Amino acid sequence: MPTARSDHPPLAAPAVSCLPPHIAHRFLKLVAILSAVFPVFLCAWLADRSGRWNLFERAGSITTTIGLVFASGRYVRHTVL
Repeated sequence: MPTARSDHPPLAAPAVSCLPPHIAHRFLKLVAILSAVFPVFLCAWLADRSGRWNLFERAGSITTTIGLVFASGRYVRHTVL
């Protein structure tokens, strides 16, 4: 069975397209890690300041959603919605 190929180049952020590929990969990897971890620390800080710990309970769902968005990039790139 033949596999579908896309003739489109992979999507790249315009800000990192001018960087060498290995540096752009490391930068995007760091951005992905920080965007997955930052909401947890932000929700913990907000929960501590406000005393509403139900905000911290939402940190897991926010991190899961961000992970699903990053993981679905391959499918969105090939327009499988």
